[in-house]
Amino acid sequence: MNDYLMVNSISSSATIITPVLNGASTIATTLKSVGMQGESVREHLIIDGGSEDETEVLVKNAGGVARFTRCPGMNQAAAVNEGIRLAKGSFIGWLNADDFYFDRWVVGAVADCFGSDASARVIYGDCVYIDGTGRITDLRVTPPFNRDRLSRYSYLPQPAVFVRCDLAKSVPLNTAYEFVMDSDWFLRLASLCDFRHIRRFVAVFREHPGQKMHKLGRSVYTAEVDAIRGLSSGRIRRHERVMDMMTNLRARLAGRMRRLRIGPGAFEDLRLMIKSEGDSKPCA
Repeated sequence: MNDYLMVNSISSSATIITPVLNGASTIATTLKSVGMQGESVREHLIIDGGSEDETEVLVKNAGGVARFTRCPGMNQAAAVNEGIRLAKGSFIGWLNADDFYFDRWVVGAVADCFGSDASARVIYGDCVYIDGTGRITDLRVTPPFNRDRLSRYSYLPQPAVFVRCDLAKSVPLNTAYEFVMDSDWFLRLASLCDFRHIRRFVAVFREHPGQKMHKLGRSVYTAEVDAIRGLSSGRIRRHERVMDMMTNLRARLAGRMRRLRIGPGAFEDLRLMIKSEGDSKPCA
């Protein structure tokens, strides 16, 4: 049976954390994808930094496990920290307001992995990338966990990473960062434990002009990347750059091969998410 269309009994439950600021144009899809996860999600905490659009109305109308908390002035990292502080699930997922889960069985599959392996502290999966119209632009099978590689570039897709709640509470995000708070967090978590890779598409990452990169500028991002690289690994050697480029290429090729292997039926929930936003173009 296709492993994208099944999940075993739920043995643990998640807190999903969504930091948001003026996310009304996309958060309905995020809310719907979390709502589809069923009993594997204990709560969906939406931490709002002071939205002036319809975000709050959309969250409150969603009902179910969605919980809205307004925290004016909090940046993204601080909002995630607040969600972690409030979290009551056995593990947490961090899903931004423009991203969503690949299908309705994602969190259940992750819960099974945590439930079957008491030593697992961080679990990550693979990612599909779409543009602002909902068109698939890339698919990547995330490389195996490697601390040295992680110190050189951020190869883990943030919305596809899940962390045991007790570990997350003990290692808060650095609120000084606007862009690399996830990369910095993963590096500090990796100093404490190995990460486990679940080989399935887990999250859908949306790339669009409204993202923070386009608002704050690439210079801020570059300075932050240089800062964490300087702290973690120093100068990157030429052969390491070549190795990382090859690893990234293999991740993309493996993603395309998996798309063929699992077939279009596995992309049905992704299609439904995009269709609900009014885009009728085929995505798989």
